[in-house]
Amino acid sequence: MNQDTLDSSKKKNVKKILGLVIGLLLIVLAAAAVGFFVTMSVVNTAHTTEVKDELITQNSRLRQSAVDGVLTDDAISRTKSTNKVQIALKVARDGKTYCIEAQSKSDPEATRYHMESDTPELEPVGGLCGENATKKPGTPTEFVLGSSGTTTISFSWSEIPNARSYTLTCKDASGAAQTKTSFKAIATIEGLKSSTQYECRVIAKNSQGESDASKAETASTKILLAVPTSVKLTSRNASTLTYTWAATSGVKYYVFEYATDDNFTKDVKRVTVTSPQITLTGLKADTAFFVHVKAVTQIASEQQAPYSEVVQGRTEK
Repeated sequence: MNQDTLDSSKKKNVKKILGLVIGLLLIVLAAAAVGFFVTMSVVNTAHTTEVKDELITQNSRLRQSAVDGVLTDDAISRTKSTNKVQIALKVARDGKTYCIEAQSKSDPEATRYHMESDTPELEPVGGLCGENATKKPGTPTEFVLGSSGTTTISFSWSEIPNARSYTLTCKDASGAAQTKTSFKAIATIEGLKSSTQYECRVIAKNSQGESDASKAETASTKILLAVPTSVKLTSRNASTLTYTWAATSGVKYYVFEYATDDNFTKDVKRVTVTSPQITLTGLKADTAFFVHVKAVTQIASEQQAPYSEVVQGRTEK
């Protein structure tokens, strides 16, 4: 192998090594960048938590030490900044109306909150005292259905920094409305009609007025399924069993099912009746039968309606 060939081989090896080194450096830099952003996110969350916690603590102490609703000089003097949180208190001449604000000393722009004399406990408001105070709150967005039950509907939405409260309203097709006031960006309306569709909106409020209503979202309560109760064996002989149960409101008919095992897989028979009683005939003597019944109504089809509890009966010998 001549000298030129050796030199060429060395150059190729050097290039490969340099390529590997550069690749490793890029990987290390990328990992460091990801770690930096994750760390900053964790730090910001920690700052927000410590600011809120300190604000809630000092606001609670202020209120508890007030005499006839008037803040005392001692309480005012004890309201001060900590090593991590900058605290400022503004008190009106009457000594009753005030605003206490807090922000992180290490991250003052990102974590600002305040509480006023009528702010609900444990509910700091975004921003410092007076920020956006002369403006109506913005319109809530990200209005999303959380859950629904037979008589309840829950929604959540984006938090508005200068909102003092929110009002969630749901209307049915007739225009009948139910409302719920909340101090958080989430609320549940109760006492609704089952199996009913509602159109819902939310507005934000503060001392300057109300926001525009959010976009409308539809939500439906679930079907209230009637389950027959008090299923009882009332009489029997060697070939018949008679059962009764409590009548169901709005029933169209009942489906009565019986079998010789409690899983309803053997000798299964199904009978339809319109009144809450039935006599089974032509049964085998000295045999155990398992029965249950469902109520089919205007709002619950035969497939939707649930069966009652299983009741056992036995024919005589």
